[in-house]
Amino acid sequence: MATSYIAPRDQTEQTIAEIWQQSLGIEQIGIEDNFFELGGDSLIAVQVIDNLRETFQTELPIEAILNTATIAKLSESIQARTSSENIPGQETPQAPSSLLVELQAGSNNKQPLFLLHAVGGTVYIYRELASFLDSDIPVYGIQAQGLDEKTEVLTSVEEMATEYIKAIRTVQPNGPYFLGGTSLGGILAFELAQQLHAEGEKVALLALIDTPGPGEMPKKLDSETEIMGYLLDTLFELDNSFLSLNSFPQVGNFEDQVIYALEQAKIAKLIPDDFPISQTRQFIQVFKANKEAMWSYKPQIYPGKIIFFRAQDRCKEYDPLHPEYPWIELAASGIEIYTIGGTHITINYEPYIQVIAEKLNIYLEQNN
Repeated sequence: MATSYIAPRDQTEQTIAEIWQQSLGIEQIGIEDNFFELGGDSLIAVQVIDNLRETFQTELPIEAILNTATIAKLSESIQARTSSENIPGQETPQAPSSLLVELQAGSNNKQPLFLLHAVGGTVYIYRELASFLDSDIPVYGIQAQGLDEKTEVLTSVEEMATEYIKAIRTVQPNGPYFLGGTSLGGILAFELAQQLHAEGEKVALLALIDTPGPGEMPKKLDSETEIMGYLLDTLFELDNSFLSLNSFPQVGNFEDQVIYALEQAKIAKLIPDDFPISQTRQFIQVFKANKEAMWSYKPQIYPGKIIFFRAQDRCKEYDPLHPEYPWIELAASGIEIYTIGGTHITINYEPYIQVIAEKLNIYLEQNN
């Protein structure tokens, strides 16, 4: 939705505006304009955060753009951080940031919906879902530990779930809990539900979005070239057709290969010249750990109910034909399955995600 132009009011806002203008290729950006509505994505967000860290000499978490998607709000966050750094004895907010990313503030008298990260580790994919949910529902994304280079990358679904429950309880100590996720995020939500139930907590909603299960897993992508293509296409939101135009050197490890691919993407003008390639290695480590965790996980029968959203369009190269089948046997209290238009990836975007949001709104209203 377009907003009236409001000019920067101080030097901090002016500096942020200039960084956004350079990264987004837009001449004039107001302080209330939304980063993502201007065409920003996860790739550009990484570049912007890197530039802001260097310019203001302060730590900013990766999700800062998600939490503060306007120049005005981002300026407030930066000024609060830089001010605290100059006060003796006051603890400065430092990375690592919380694993929780607020996608929608909602109302204090409503229980939040927690959405678990997919294989890439970030929660940018849930922006559109959050925007279509009822505005009074608080929505949090839970991003992977280890994205900030200062915390350990977790390697099993069970270990991730234990840490994510700790994060959830910082904003909601007790149930009933509403959990969901797409792809790996659904597996993580399932394991969180298992652990919470074992602790005597109630899980009022467990929603899986095209989540594969045992026997119906996606192609494992054993080839590093396959992983690289998938990584560039999904995690970094690049069109990987340019890969066929280049001959990749058979030297170095997998991370070196991806770094090379991104350098080639710079040459092809698919990503900005000042994109911080060095940060890519951490994303790759998280991606690889998540991929292995997904394949290694052995889910047990869950005493509750599952809501499953299946993507109608299946990619024969990567996707299992019926990702919902394993969950039918694992849901002791039954499963409701909805077939939604789109692919494993596009089901998370308009117009398909709006249909999912409408269904979730009903469940959230009934149980909140």
